[in-house]
Amino acid sequence: MLLAAFKKQFPSCFDAKIIMDPVTKNSKGFGFIKFGSTEAAQQCIDGMQGTYILSRQIRLGYAAQKRQPGENRGGAQQSS
Repeated sequence: MLLAAFKKQFPSCFDAKIIMDPVTKNSKGFGFIKFGSTEAAQQCIDGMQGTYILSRQIRLGYAAQKRQPGENRGGAQQSS
């Protein structure tokens, strides 16, 4: 469903994943879309920002890199 909603306007998208809660099996309310290029992703962000899929308004942006275990999460720096 998510892929179909994006692919209509942006045929270069090729994968979509909705993130699910492992316990309840309900959507966590966000997902990821993959595109063939950065330019295509930016066109999608510009073109679909604030539109609705079903009854939910979508917000789009680039995904951040996953943090590695033990990585500092901002805030104060550790001293040696």
